[in-house]
Amino acid sequence: MRFFVLAALVLVLPSPVRATSPLPPSGPTLVKDISQTLPRGLFPGSVPGSAVAVGDTLFFVANDNVHGSELWRSDGTAAGTTLVKDVRPGHQSGLSFLGMPRLNVGGTLYFVANDGVHGEELWKSDGTAAGTRLVKDLHPGPVGSSPASMVEVNGALFFVADDGVHGSELWRSDGTAAGTTLVKELRPGLAGSSPVYLVPMGGAVFFFAQEDADSGSLWRSDGTAAGTTLVKEFRSEEEPGLALLNRGWLENVNGTLLFLADDGVHGMQLWKSDGTSEGTTLFRELHTDPGLPRISPLANEGGVLYFTAMEVGPTGGLWRSDGTEAGTFRLLPYRPWSLVSMNGTLFFTFSGGDTGVELWRSDGTEAGTALVRDVRPGPDSAFSLGRLRVVGGALYFFADDGEHGYELWRSDGTEAGTVLVRDVLPGPEGSASSVNFSLLMELNGTLFFAANDGTRGLELWKSDGTEAGTVLVKDILADPGSASPSVLTMMNGQLYFTAEDEAGVELWRSDGTWDGTVRIRDLLPGLRSSAPVALTAVNGSLFFSFQDVEGQHELWRSDGSEAGTVRLRADLPGSYYSSVFFNPSDRRVELNGTLYLVTQYQEGSELGIELWKSDGSEVGTTRIKRLLQGPSTGGMTLFYTAPWLTAVNGTLFFAAPDAGFGSELWKSDGTEAGTGRVKDLFPGPEGSMPSELTEVDGTLFFIAKDESGHERLWKSDGTEAGTVRLGDVRPFSLTRVNGTLFFAASDAEGGYELWKSDGSEEGTVRVRDIHPGPEGSVPSGLAALGGTLYFIADDGTAGHELWKSDGTEAGTVRVKDIFPGSEGSIPTGLTAMDGRLVFTADDGVHGRELWSSDGTGPGTRVLTDMTPGTASTAVRSLTPNGHQLFFSAWSEQHGWELWHIPDVRRLVGEGAEGTGCGCSAASGAGMGWGLLLLLAGSLLRGRRR
Repeated sequence: MRFFVLAALVLVLPSPVRATSPLPPSGPTLVKDISQTLPRGLFPGSVPGSAVAVGDTLFFVANDNVHGSELWRSDGTAAGTTLVKDVRPGHQSGLSFLGMPRLNVGGTLYFVANDGVHGEELWKSDGTAAGTRLVKDLHPGPVGSSPASMVEVNGALFFVADDGVHGSELWRSDGTAAGTTLVKELRPGLAGSSPVYLVPMGGAVFFFAQEDADSGSLWRSDGTAAGTTLVKEFRSEEEPGLALLNRGWLENVNGTLLFLADDGVHGMQLWKSDGTSEGTTLFRELHTDPGLPRISPLANEGGVLYFTAMEVGPTGGLWRSDGTEAGTFRLLPYRPWSLVSMNGTLFFTFSGGDTGVELWRSDGTEAGTALVRDVRPGPDSAFSLGRLRVVGGALYFFADDGEHGYELWRSDGTEAGTVLVRDVLPGPEGSASSVNFSLLMELNGTLFFAANDGTRGLELWKSDGTEAGTVLVKDILADPGSASPSVLTMMNGQLYFTAEDEAGVELWRSDGTWDGTVRIRDLLPGLRSSAPVALTAVNGSLFFSFQDVEGQHELWRSDGSEAGTVRLRADLPGSYYSSVFFNPSDRRVELNGTLYLVTQYQEGSELGIELWKSDGSEVGTTRIKRLLQGPSTGGMTLFYTAPWLTAVNGTLFFAAPDAGFGSELWKSDGTEAGTGRVKDLFPGPEGSMPSELTEVDGTLFFIAKDESGHERLWKSDGTEAGTVRLGDVRPFSLTRVNGTLFFAASDAEGGYELWKSDGSEEGTVRVRDIHPGPEGSVPSGLAALGGTLYFIADDGTAGHELWKSDGTEAGTVRVKDIFPGSEGSIPTGLTAMDGRLVFTADDGVHGRELWSSDGTGPGTRVLTDMTPGTASTAVRSLTPNGHQLFFSAWSEQHGWELWHIPDVRRLVGEGAEGTGCGCSAASGAGMGWGLLLLLAGSLLRGRRR
């Protein structure tokens, strides 16, 4: 009897698994820890940047590899260095590391961010999550108004933005939505006046702008329309319009404006202004060649502007000006790279001939100008691009002495007092790189900077000027090593993806098991990664591309085996930065068993765009037609962002430019003769810029500009006559649900709401006004499940939550208020699978976790709480395979790795509450076998008795 009980236990209990095996089949399973062999030093760190001090707080942008690049704050301690807010929930970045416009106005930080719904818009923060919010959605929809050039005038914020109606114009904000308004439309139309070089002076803001295409004039504004006036108009026949603006600059020097401008007579010269028309005059002619912008500002401090004139001869070199004639003169015949003033002495970097670029000092006379220290003896330079920063009476900078690499240095202005602060990364490589040269920020007398000690990557450090006082603030990216699975693609029941191990980023496949997850082939043996992109399944073969060591783009095909992974072409056109292969979702399509793709390249001044096809063989991989080849001048550099390849009834449609035309709608039957433009919707070099090409029951829908330059909804049957506009709405996010096109759009009556179209103008209507008024509900994340549309919307009360629609007003309802209150759960990654919707959301209790929904409130619940408690689990790339769900997820133990849920039905059936993650695969099996051994021992002991 005891034998049969024991045998029964063996059958019902889990099989023993190795400690690294997957989780129990009902929970999320770590498929494989691919990167467990990777050394920590390979990872880039959080790369802190774009810092600004507000009171006792340093705000900066950093990427912890969980939330993407987001806003952080620090008081100089590890405990006080925290994420302010995950502006764009999930792993995607809400803030840009480079060039993030930000400004401290009265103790409030203003910055530009993209929450994934509103596009790039103006935000503000008091340093708390609750106090970090969108100021106003100026350009509703995913594009955003892209605020720039922020300045403060009398406690108000002035900036430049494009609301999609007036073009790029000057705006003003008091920090409230109602108080954020357009100052004045200087140039009516979509182009706008493009204000640049905003400078506060005397209670007003001065700037350059275009009142028409041929001007680049000086304006002033007090923040009102009536108080926004032209100071002086500048026109040049040789360089009209934007060329005048792009070559200028504007500085306030002791209440006098100094600027570079071209009046059409003297070329680009130095001007000055007291803010009036009559007081705006040519100040100095510093060069005789009007064709080059040869005057560049270096520093504006202490009431003095320092600038360089590039002219060879008596006017070339370093100049200074306090805004007066007597106070404007040439200091030195040198043209330094960077400059700062400390205790009345100028310090700058300069190449003195016998030395490379080194640190110099000057009292303003040639005799009093001398090398401070030859940090790197000999002709090599100690300095690269970077800045000099004065903190607490000392000068700080990054330099390379030829022995320690680029590290932090300090100088008191003497040779003996110019010393290495700390060798953070011993060896010739150095702890600094060009990424962090610009991050030298003072907070309460302490210097903050980014450095890489060789194990943590670029992280936030601080220094009091001593070696002992130069320490890491916090290891924000505490990454145990991540394979970072990407480009997840299903084919023949197998998952294909890219991941990083000791061979670099290469092509992998997985059947969902540890042993069945393998690297297919090391395409570029050695340390260099091939980083395949544009994974596309066609007829049981996987197509992909990568750039080889020679810089050529190679097209490959794989059947999932090493031997069956072969190169088709090694000479496809495309440069590393501009090639279409690096944003593949809408650049490749399968049609009748053939892969179609558009390639784009720019080599020097030469620009080319070509249509290709491949049947999976080398001989069958051919160019169909060269669409464009020529110099990248004029509008040809603006041709399009994507071709949006789409198959409709056996015909290929895409967007492309050709000589003399901007981006327009094209079609092809796969032959050169059968490839041509459908219709020129917006004549001119820019074109109508077709996007979001979407097939619905044999009809092509797309977004393109009309003759007014506004984006509208269009449809096409492939003929010129049958390519027509559908109404005057401004659409985005075209999504097919059965035979209906759904999309988000705004019209003259309100903000962005949910719309639908049956292909007729009268059948293109708003489904429901979810959030009445100019803001709108801004539907996003549109996804089809069965015959129902699911999307994310904000009704103005519950925040961004999950909604659904059957195409009727009554049938357009919120599925569930997942996070009660006005903040909303902000669902992301809506993915249809197995008759359900899976996504991530934050209910305020479990943190951001995986959820599922059957379209009902009770059936919308946490799928699994992988990180129990209020902490969140970072999840991306949800990829269904029947009842199985693959995804990439972050854990403190493994970093970013490949996970899956073996059977979502089983997990949903069990219910998510209390299931947790089950993050130790061995623990579940271990408990079963432990119980088995206890019972077996008891039985055996009983038998011995």
